[in-house]
Amino acid sequence: MSILQDDNAPLDSMSEEAAEAALMASFEKAADNTNDDPSDDDEAEEPGADEQEQAADEDEADDADEGEEGDDSESDDADAEPAKAPAVTDEAEVEVTVNGETQKFTIGSLKRLAGQEAALTQKSQEADLVGGRAAAALQAAIEAVQEDLSPYADVDWLVLQQQLDPEEFAWHRENAAKAHKRYTKLVGTAQEFEQTLQARQTNESRRQAQACLQELKADVPEWNDKLYSDILAFGVKEGLPEADVSAITNPKVLKLLRKAMLYDQGKAVATKKVQAAPTKVLKGTARQEPAKAATAKKAESRLARTGSDSDAVAVLMGRWA
Repeated sequence: MSILQDDNAPLDSMSEEAAEAALMASFEKAADNTNDDPSDDDEAEEPGADEQEQAADEDEADDADEGEEGDDSESDDADAEPAKAPAVTDEAEVEVTVNGETQKFTIGSLKRLAGQEAALTQKSQEADLVGGRAAAALQAAIEAVQEDLSPYADVDWLVLQQQLDPEEFAWHRENAAKAHKRYTKLVGTAQEFEQTLQARQTNESRRQAQACLQELKADVPEWNDKLYSDILAFGVKEGLPEADVSAITNPKVLKLLRKAMLYDQGKAVATKKVQAAPTKVLKGTARQEPAKAATAKKAESRLARTGSDSDAVAVLMGRWA
């Protein structure tokens, strides 16, 4: 059962007229709560003349007592506890950031706004409940009137007029006309309900999209339309339905998709670099060996002829090369 339906209230307990009225009322904008006026509170009764005289006598007696105890109270001031911080009043101002701008609000105004929001939320929930019951009642009424019209679906009224007496024929003709009129009215109300519901859902989606965009721009500085399009394309490529991806207004879901997209892009770049890395080829030394041997042999021959130190060094260097 839908949460918009009240299982304690059967559908047949609501008439068609009441269902239509409740259905339309459920989509009317809830009126703003009016603040309670302190002047509406019951005023305290004013004291009588006798009570005023008695209060005056008590004040004089208190003044006399205060005069006698004045010295004691002065001596006790030094031992008195430090004064407590004053309580925050409704006139105190606080700074609140709204849409990136810092604004000042009084405590009293914030209290009123909180109360109004709670009242509007409650009224919206109540309206949704009534609207759901009304929609179900209208659907039941449409089905009932369709049953009333079904016997007349394929009737040839000219033939029927010849088969029935005038009174009976007139009754069927009037009954069919009334059922068709009720059906037309109910279908029109249902269509109006559907249009209003779609408009309401569109407004709510737009509000959620604006809040989502605000959070994304704050958390992802490089956010732009191209990045958003890339994320949508990535989601579709991974198997998500395009309609579902386009309807996402939860910023956390979009940020998760972005992280997954960046992860896949990083893996693709790393794989491409590994595949494109050139293979190092070691230079062959086969041709170098004969040349080294010939050079060393010449140095040894020269050393045998001259016997000089420089030729001896050349022979040693040739062996180490």
